[in-house]
Amino acid sequence: MSYREEAMQLIYFDADQNSSFLTLEYMVNNEALEVLKSVPSPIGVISVVGMYRTGKSYLMNRMILDRNAGFGVGPTVNPCTKGLWIWGSPIKG
Repeated sequence: MSYREEAMQLIYFDADQNSSFLTLEYMVNNEALEVLKSVPSPIGVISVVGMYRTGKSYLMNRMILDRNAGFGVGPTVNPCTKGLWIWGSPIKG
């Protein structure tokens, strides 16, 4: 398994707006799941949650990855990292 130096969406959801009410269907990205399964040792989980446009992706990029980019950061109120995301390669602590 070759790891990827990029953010990967593990869980996402599709909003079905074709019915008379809004329904959500949660989906798993199989490629990201395979990356996660391939990590050979126990893993730690870091989670960041909060309101949109409050710096969650920026925090992960700067403090955890020590870089300017990685998790999507955008100039609009549209979410760039909606759902559950993982980093595509193990990070040694």
